Amino acid sequence: MRTYRDSFQYKVVTGRFTLSVASLTALLLWGVTCEVREGFPAWIACAVIAYLLIEMTTRFSLVHARSTFPSSLYLLYCSAFPFLHVADIRCVVPVLFLRMMVGLLRSYESLHAPLFVFHTFFCLGLITWVIPYYICFLPVIYLLLLYSRSFTARTFFAGLSGLVLPYWLYGGYCAYMGDFTRLASQLHRFADIQPVDYSALEWPHWLGLGLVLCLSVMSCGYVFSFSYKDKVQRRIYLHIWVLVQLWGGLLLLLQPQYYVDLLTLQLVLGAVSGAYVFSFRFSRFMNVLFLLSAVGWLSVCVVNVWMHFFSY
Repeated sequence: MRTYRDSFQYKVVTGRFTLSVASLTALLLWGVTCEVREGFPAWIACAVIAYLLIEMTTRFSLVHARSTFPSSLYLLYCSAFPFLHVADIRCVVPVLFLRMMVGLLRSYESLHAPLFVFHTFFCLGLITWVIPYYICFLPVIYLLLLYSRSFTARTFFAGLSGLVLPYWLYGGYCAYMGDFTRLASQLHRFADIQPVDYSALEWPHWLGLGLVLCLSVMSCGYVFSFSYKDKVQRRIYLHIWVLVQLWGGLLLLLQPQYYVDLLTLQLVLGAVSGAYVFSFRFSRFMNVLFLLSAVGWLSVCVVNVWMHFFSY
């Protein structure tokens, strides 16, 4: 008689070699779609993100499966999109964003909340230096501090101090050089709000966007519906996580010009929420849903690899 332990979902979620298989698959896809010089820095950033996901999942107990399962999901889905393999300064943004999330989660009912909030906003300040549009996360983070009962006058000013510190340091450098035009041009980027324009997205981008957003909405809805069965602390952590994920998805829809950066962020956040969903319950329905997500991933891989070689 077949049980849930015989399902494909259970074997993948609890398997010892899931991360190894995912890493080899990702390396194969990256090797096929990228040159070594172009893809190596992006792969290093991807590997660092996968390691940080393991550390975060272990520290905060975010999923019911092995702590390597979210990293496996991230490696597989990131490798399926060749246009995400960008080897420039933007590679550090997901790393800084995960460090920001660590500070945000650690501030929950902590005696040292101002310190963690300072670290959170300092990372956000560094991120906005690269992509100013990420300043839109500022009000959401303050609301999440209020939700997690960490919002006080001390954390409020600690957050502001951390946010402006990178610009204050750069302002000191500009004062030393006697040229404030660099700082002014950097601050002027915050006012560069572009209209919503989807013309630059091709149909492979739409395919990836549809798959990622569908999985994100499904996993976030599942977390809100069933996380009440978990402990209070884990439930708070998960709610903070998926609220940031939903806000990032909304920003992606409002500013598709930042498609590459915000889709990468959705993959990072969705790896944890998706791992929670697929490890929370093992049933026939969840097994079918897991198989459908695997088929969707495989379809995106085939389409993007095909377009990579035969788009011209």
